[in-house]
Amino acid sequence: MAEIADRICIYCGKPAKGVRDGEHIVQKAIGGKRTITETSGRLVCNPCNNGPLSVVDNELCGRSYLAHIASQEIDASLYQVWDVDHASGNQLVEARPIWIDGELQGMHYYPQLIFQPSGVTVIGDAEDMVRFGNEGFRSVLIRAVYNAFHRHTSGAKKKGLFFEQIDRMLIDRGFRYDPRVFARRSIAEIARNVDGQLFIVRYMSPADKREILRQLDALDPHRTLKRWTQKRGSRQPRMASTFDLGRTMRGLMKIGFNILAAYCEKTPVNRTTFSEVVRLILGETHPREGILKSNGFVHADKLSDLNAPDKGHGFRMTWFANQWHFYASFFGGRIAAAVSFPGPNVERWNTLDIVASLHSKEWQAKRYNLALPILYPIKHHVQWVSIQDIAPTVKLQDAHANLTIEMAPVKTAKARR
Repeated sequence: MAEIADRICIYCGKPAKGVRDGEHIVQKAIGGKRTITETSGRLVCNPCNNGPLSVVDNELCGRSYLAHIASQEIDASLYQVWDVDHASGNQLVEARPIWIDGELQGMHYYPQLIFQPSGVTVIGDAEDMVRFGNEGFRSVLIRAVYNAFHRHTSGAKKKGLFFEQIDRMLIDRGFRYDPRVFARRSIAEIARNVDGQLFIVRYMSPADKREILRQLDALDPHRTLKRWTQKRGSRQPRMASTFDLGRTMRGLMKIGFNILAAYCEKTPVNRTTFSEVVRLILGETHPREGILKSNGFVHADKLSDLNAPDKGHGFRMTWFANQWHFYASFFGGRIAAAVSFPGPNVERWNTLDIVASLHSKEWQAKRYNLALPILYPIKHHVQWVSIQDIAPTVKLQDAHANLTIEMAPVKTAKARR
C-alpha cells in the first residue's frame, strides 16, 4: 500500500491536504462506496475531487444514459430532465421520472418557482400539495427561497443559490423554458430546513438571470401571491434530456484510472506516468480525432460475461501493448462501456476482474494473466446516439446526445506548481 503520509494527489501532483474519505473508485451517485484511499492509500485532493472531477461525474451520473438507468435501479437523481407541460405552451418543468419496468410512467414535480413577466408561478406535484396543504406548500417554499436569496446577497458562508445556465437547443425543438428556482427535495424536506435549503437557479440567458434576481429581491414571504399553479405530472409524460459526450467519456475513463490507482500495488499511477489520460479527464486537453468513436457506451450483450449478480457493477482491466483497456458492465448488464488509454504496467498480472456490489465496500477482485491471442480486447462497437441500441430495457420518448467542444487552456508545468 502506498504511503498515505506522502499526501500527493494522483491527478494534479500537488499535496493533498485535508482529505478524509478520499475519492470513490466508482461514483457514489451510481452506487459506489469503496474509495481509492482505503484500498491503496493513494489520494485525490479536494480541489480535484470537487472541481474538474465533479464536472465529469455530474455528466456521467446525472445526465447520460447511465444516469437514466441509475434513476431506475437506485432512485438516483437525474441532473437535467423535464416533464413537458403542454397546457402551458410546452413549458419544461423540473421533475423526477417515475419508472416501472424500465418504462417512463409519470413525472413527479419538484417544488419550484417559475418567473415570467406577469409574475411568479408556484409549481408543485399535486400529491405533495394535497399531503402538505396548498397554502402550507406555498408558504414554506417562498419562505425557504426568500431565505436562500438573502444568504446569497449577504455573502453568507453557507450558500443559498446555485446558478446554472442551460443549453438553448431545447428551445429550438419547440419547448419553452422560463427561468426558475427549484430544489430536488420534497416540500416536507424543505420545511425541515427552511432556513438553510440550497436552491438551484436555472436560466437560459444573462437577461433571464437578471430578471430572476430582480423578482427575488421583490419577493415577500408574508404577501399572498396572486398567481400560483398546482400541477400533476403528465399521464403520458414526454421527458427531455441532454448530455455532453466528451464529459461523459471522461467520466468513464476516470473510473478506469481510479481502479488502477486502487488495485495496482507496484505500478506508479499518477499524473506523470499516465499523463495523457489524466490531462484528458481533468479537461486540460481535447480528445484526439476519433477518440469518441472508440471510447464510450457499447452494446451491453458484448460484455455479458462481466455482468455482476444482484444488479451490481462488473469491471475488467486488461493491459497489452502499453495500453490499458477498461470494460464496464453497469447494473447487472443493463448498460456497458469500453475505453482505453496508454500507461505502464509492472504488476505480475495483466488482467483484473472486479465485482462491485452496490452501496458496499465488499468488492471481489481477481488478478490473473491472459496469454495472446486471448488477450486482445473484446470486440465492441461504441454507440452514442441511440439509447434503444445501447440499453433496450430503457424506454425513452425523447432523448438527445449533445456534443459540445470547448477551448480549454493547456496548463504548463510551471502553472501546475
